[in-house]
Amino acid sequence: MDEEGYDPLQNLYEEEQARREQERYAQIEQETFDRDIEVLMSTEQGRRFAWRLLERSGVFLSTFNPKATDLGMNMAFEEGKKQAGYWLLSEIQRLCPQQYFVMTEEQKKWQMNRLRLARQA
Repeated sequence: MDEEGYDPLQNLYEEEQARREQERYAQIEQETFDRDIEVLMSTEQGRRFAWRLLERSGVFLSTFNPKATDLGMNMAFEEGKKQAGYWLLSEIQRLCPQQYFVMTEEQKKWQMNRLRLARQA
């Protein structure tokens, strides 16, 4: 082996370069995702969609269902759904907490309008 061209640290340099590239790609991916959540929450339609996801995940409900045939499995399944909702909720709180309050106010108005329309029918 040619000792002049041999660099014992070459593998370390290459590994460090690969690690830096991987970190940069992860940072770009996270920044893109963060912008996606911010854009979602910047429109009434996006906030309405996020609210539906939160509702369907069961974030605002108890996981206990005494009518379930297999209580343990049912609760585990419901807790899994809730975790997805908690994740979305935490991202909203981290990135645009003010939009969460806008979203809840919009939902209150929507619920009141729905009740008013139901009474008229």
